[in-house]
Amino acid sequence: MIERYRPALRNYFTPPTRYEKGIRKPFDKLKDLCDAVVGVVIRHGDYREYLGGKYFYSLSVFQRVLEELTAHMSPFRPGFFIASDEDQDTSVFEQFPYYFRQGHPVENLNALSRCDYLVGTPSTFLTWPAFIGNMPCFQLFPENLKQEKMTFPTEFIK
Repeated sequence: MIERYRPALRNYFTPPTRYEKGIRKPFDKLKDLCDAVVGVVIRHGDYREYLGGKYFYSLSVFQRVLEELTAHMSPFRPGFFIASDEDQDTSVFEQFPYYFRQGHPVENLNALSRCDYLVGTPSTFLTWPAFIGNMPCFQLFPENLKQEKMTFPTEFIK
């Protein structure tokens, strides 16, 4: 039922043109380094305490996700647009082509909606861009992280 409202919602969430340069920046930086851009949402601020920290994942968890996703997508080369609500120690991502941006919710939400795939903490900050961009989205739940190897959706390039 909500599908029929996608065009209206997309129109509603279209940002003013003054944000376009910031929205495009991750793609401009990654375009020559990868075949597909995966948006990654790291939500740390309120998730430290929300539900007892159930969805607060360390950067090592996200590093593992990027490693496994890179292997899953091979021979395609993913690049990662990492959006976070807090500044992060991005040195854990140096083995990957990535662009990191903290804050800037208008630019980040809209940039995420233009990625090829999305992965991250269960949050509307992940699912709204997936809906608006009509793209595959993999929400990281604790049971996924307990697996020896995560199982990504079949829509993610193999």
